[in-house]
Amino acid sequence: RGAMRGGRLAKAAAGTLGRADLRAWWCGDEPARRDAAGLARRLAAARFETTCAVEDFDFAFNPDVPAGVIRDLATLRFLEQGESVILHGPVGVGKTMLAQALGQLACRRGHSAAFVKTSRLLADLAGGHADRSWQTRLHRWARPTVLITDDFAMRELSMAQADDLYELITERAGRPTILTSNRTREIHDALKRRCFYYWVDYPNAERELEIVKRKAPRAGAVLSRQVVEFVQKLRKADLFKLPGIAETIDWAEA
Repeated sequence: RGAMRGGRLAKAAAGTLGRADLRAWWCGDEPARRDAAGLARRLAAARFETTCAVEDFDFAFNPDVPAGVIRDLATLRFLEQGESVILHGPVGVGKTMLAQALGQLACRRGHSAAFVKTSRLLADLAGGHADRSWQTRLHRWARPTVLITDDFAMRELSMAQADDLYELITERAGRPTILTSNRTREIHDALKRRCFYYWVDYPNAERELEIVKRKAPRAGAVLSRQVVEFVQKLRKADLFKLPGIAETIDWAEA
């Protein structure tokens, strides 16, 4: 694009590109530059942890996430209808990646977004009670078109945290929130009924083996199966954090 611009300017300087042509080129490029700058600002303001796109979503990473569900979410109808989304399931199945992909898609469509861990969001609101900036902080979190709160309901909320969350949800009426939550806490049925709810689970052993073979081909068939069988057994144990698909792949590669 820079070379093309330089070539056109050189033609203009040499007199081979007319003023009308130069004006049309410049005016045509200006909206594209503004759009790109606006998108960059929206993405930076959202503070996503990683760059990802729904179009590049690897359905083979977890075949238990139906492609039809993701493509339906990618239409952003939930955004137009002001409906929130809950992605619920164990750690390491792709919930956060999908949530961020949807947020970045919204940014590309001209909407604002914000990504935050729920614990940090609640801590920020709590800080507002101490320095009397609570209303300002509440409005800041209520402002984005899409708010993504990661690791929701990881622990019991205090009364003050529950009140802050209720006020935020009320303030954001008509603006969707995407919640990701693992299985350590059950999501209340009343909340499920008010949102697009989807449970994202671990794949079974055979599907996980297919994923490992595809993502870590150098591990070999025997080792891959041993790693998958070990991880599947670990997930049945009473552990604080169960290994996700990414850990299975890492162990196979190691």
